[in-house]
Amino acid sequence: MTTMARPQVSVVIVTYERRADLEVALESLARQVGVAIEVVVVDNGSTDGTAQWVRSWGKLPTILHCAPRNLGASVGRNLGIRLARAPYIAFMDSDAVALDSDLLARLLQALEQDPQAAATAPAIYEDVERTKLWFLAGYPDKGGYHDTLRSRREWENCHYISTCFSLWRREVLEEVGGFDLA
Repeated sequence: MTTMARPQVSVVIVTYERRADLEVALESLARQVGVAIEVVVVDNGSTDGTAQWVRSWGKLPTILHCAPRNLGASVGRNLGIRLARAPYIAFMDSDAVALDSDLLARLLQALEQDPQAAATAPAIYEDVERTKLWFLAGYPDKGGYHDTLRSRREWENCHYISTCFSLWRREVLEEVGGFDLA
């Protein structure tokens, strides 16, 4: 683990058997500018060399937690919250990529400008060319399931955001007790 003064943002990544994807994700974080970040990787018992690679990476301050088995995403995120040191916590899937080098800085600025906002997230695309929008903001349909079409075209007053890539106030995560384990 590389150390630094308290970071502004801790990026929590839960992974399982995705070393190659995680390498790309972490490299995209290493290109972030304008914000002091640390990375918290929760490896859910991978056998593909993930932990060994993370230990050798060293481009950003990194905390690695190696679970003995796959504990699931929610447990992994809750572990990441506890290990994180920053007042803001980002969640990033291990197969996601921060497409813009100032993404975290812009998300942080948005939260700092709106004290009422608990979290924020960028539009999420299926491709690096940004031609296939995957998720803009979350809305349920009348049956309570994810409304894919609405979630790709609307963004105001959404009901939820994706943890694929999002930034949260730590205090809010602690207040609600983290992620539901049910």
